[in-house]
Amino acid sequence: MPRGLKYWIHTGVAMGRFLESMWCVAACAACLGIAVIGVGCGGEGTGDSRESRIEGTEPGDCEDGADNDADGLFDCADPSCEASPLCGGSGTGGTGGSMLCADVDCDDQNECTEDACNPVDGQCDYSNVAAGKSCDFGGLPGVCGVGACEDAMLCAGVDCDDQNECTTDTCDPATGLCDHANVVDLSACDFGGLPGICTAGVCEDAMLCAGVDCDDQNECTAESCDPADGECDYTNVTAGMTCDFGGLPGVCGAGVCEDAMLCAAVNCDDQNQCTQDVCDPMDGQCDHADVMDGTTCDFGGLPGVCTAGTCEDAMLCSGVDCDDQNECTTDACDPADGECDYTNVTAGMTCDFGGLPGVCGAGVCEDAMLCSGVDCNDENECTQDVCDPMDGQCGYADVMDGTTCDFGGLPGVCTAGTCTTEPCVTNALCHTCPDQFLCDTDNDCAFSGYVCVASGCETGQGAPIKQCQPSRGGSCTNVADCPNSTDYECIPVGFGSNRCVRVTPGCSPATESYDCVPGFSCEGGTCVDRRVPCDDYLDCPKSHVCSTTPTSRFCARVYRTCHTDTDCAGFGSFCADIDGDGIKECAGELGASGNACANSDCGSSSAPVCEAGASGTTAVCGDYGLCLTSNDCNVGFECMGLWQDGRKECVPSGGACDQVTDCPLQEVCAAPRSGGPPSCQAGSAP
Repeated sequence: MPRGLKYWIHTGVAMGRFLESMWCVAACAACLGIAVIGVGCGGEGTGDSRESRIEGTEPGDCEDGADNDADGLFDCADPSCEASPLCGGSGTGGTGGSMLCADVDCDDQNECTEDACNPVDGQCDYSNVAAGKSCDFGGLPGVCGVGACEDAMLCAGVDCDDQNECTTDTCDPATGLCDHANVVDLSACDFGGLPGICTAGVCEDAMLCAGVDCDDQNECTAESCDPADGECDYTNVTAGMTCDFGGLPGVCGAGVCEDAMLCAAVNCDDQNQCTQDVCDPMDGQCDHADVMDGTTCDFGGLPGVCTAGTCEDAMLCSGVDCDDQNECTTDACDPADGECDYTNVTAGMTCDFGGLPGVCGAGVCEDAMLCSGVDCNDENECTQDVCDPMDGQCGYADVMDGTTCDFGGLPGVCTAGTCTTEPCVTNALCHTCPDQFLCDTDNDCAFSGYVCVASGCETGQGAPIKQCQPSRGGSCTNVADCPNSTDYECIPVGFGSNRCVRVTPGCSPATESYDCVPGFSCEGGTCVDRRVPCDDYLDCPKSHVCSTTPTSRFCARVYRTCHTDTDCAGFGSFCADIDGDGIKECAGELGASGNACANSDCGSSSAPVCEAGASGTTAVCGDYGLCLTSNDCNVGFECMGLWQDGRKECVPSGGACDQVTDCPLQEVCAAPRSGGPPSCQAGSAP
C-alpha cells in the first residue's frame, strides 16, 4: 500500500476513533451512566473493564493485531469482536453494528504494522507495532522498526576467519553462526611462506621441487631448486676452485671451468728432434717420448733418421748407384737427399765413343773426329774407301765382286777391287744394254719426276741393271688434278709438262696408272713387273700394244687411267670413258669417225664392246673390251677383273687364270691375240 494512502488511512482511523470517543462521552452523559455494550466508554458502570478485559472492550482492540484478552484469538477472529462494526457487528452490545468493514481486507503484508478496518467509515487503519518485534526479512531474521521489517543483522560483528586458507569462512545470517567449508582440493595456499596446496581443508607443502633435477653438469655453479616456484637457481662457486677441464685440471672462474694451464710457460724442448716433448697438463711436468723409428731428423746438416730417440745419419746414399755410364760426367750421390748429381767433366777429356776415340763436350762423349778433313777417296768404285776413326788413317777394302761400276761410260763390274768392262746380258725384254741414266735408287735420278726402274737387262752375274725413266702419272695443272694432295705433287717431268708424281712410298691399285710406269701392276702396295716381251703387236694379248723404249720392247696394257689425251701417247688417241663408269681411260678412234670409241657406240649384240686395235690408236666394236657387268658382253663371255685397278674386261668363260696375280713376273692374265679364254701370256719370251 502506498505510504501516502496508508498515512491517510491511519489519519482517518484516528479521527474516527476520536469521533467515536466523543460520541461515547455524549451518550454517557445522556444516559446518566448507562453502559453501552461495545462502545469504548469504560464498560459497565464506572468501573475499569481491563480487570476482566475481553477482546473488543477497548477501542481498537479488534484491529490492533494483538491478542488483548490472551485467549489465542486476534481481532475479528475473536467472538468478542463480532459486535464491533469493524467485524461486521452493529456496535451495540456486541450484536448488529456497522457493516462498513465487511469484506474489507486491510492486510498490508507488513508484519511491522497493525492493520484494522474502521467500522465508522470502513477504512483501514495501520499502526506500527512496537520496535524490535521480530519479523521475516526476506527469509532471514528481521526486527521491526518504525513500521518496517529490517535485517536483524545476526552476523553483524561476527568474525568467522579461522586463519585457514583452505576453508571458506561464512556467517549464517539465519543463526549468526560461523560455517567453515573446505575449498577445492589442490587450491593454492601459503605453506609457511612457501607454495602450498589444499587437501581436505588443510594447507600442505606443494613440493614444487619434487623431481626437479637442477644439475647443470657444471662444477663451477652451485645448483638449487627454489621451493617458491620450482625453478632452478645457479650460483657461481668461488673463483679458483678446482674443476675437471675435459679430463684436465681446471679452475672455476665466473661460473665456467677453465684450463688450469699448468703447462703455461713450461718449456719442455730438449733440443732433440727424435723425442716428442710435451708438458703433461695433469701435473705440468715434461714428458720426452721417443718418436717413431725412421722419422727424419737433421743429422748435422745432413738427413738423419731417428732410432730409439737418437738422430743418426740417414745414409740416403747407401746402395744408391749413380753411375750414368757416361764418362763425361762426374757422378755423385747427394747425402742431403739421396739423389744423384751429375757434373760435366772438363771439355776435351777423352772418352769412348762407341768403341771409337771420343772427346767430352758439355757432358756428352762425341766422336773425336780423327777422320775429320781426311779424304780417302781413291776414285775407284770397286773399293770401299774409309778413314779409320781410331787413328785417322785411310783404309781401302774391295767391294764385292760383280758390283756394277762405270767403265769409261760403259757398264762395268768390279773384280778384286778393279772395275772391268763386261757387256750386259740382253734378253727378250731388254734388247739393248742401257748406257746412260743408270741408277740404283730414285735418288740417283737427276731429272724431276724420274724414277729408277729395272731396264730388263742384267749383269753377267744376273744383277738387274736399272735406268731412270719418266713417271707416267696423269697430266695436271695443279695438285687438285691429282688423286690427292698427300701422296702426289703436280711437278714437271724432265723437261716436259706437269704430271701427277707420287712422292710417298708404295702404290694403290686404284691409282696404278699414276703410281707405276707402263708395264707394271700395283700388287700388295708394290709396283710389280708385268712387262711381257714382244717383237711386234702379234706377241701381245688382247687389249695390249707392243711398246718400244730405247732399250726394250714389251706389251703394255691400253686401258690406263688418264686425265687428258696427251696422257695416252703410245696407248690410244683419246682419253675417254669407254665403259661408262665415270673414269676415263685411253681409248682408240672408232673407225675413221674422229671420235673415241665407247661401248655406247656399239649396239650389236654380236659386237657389244669397244675392242682396241693393234696399235691402240684405233678401235672397233667387238667382243673383247671393257665392261661393267657380264650383261655388257657377248654370249659365252663374262665380265672379269683381270687387273688390280678395278677395271673389268669381256673375255670368254673358262680361262686358265682369273687375274694377273695368278701369273709369274713379266706375264699377264689376258686373252691371247688370236682370241680365247684368258691365260698367262708370256709374249715373245722363249
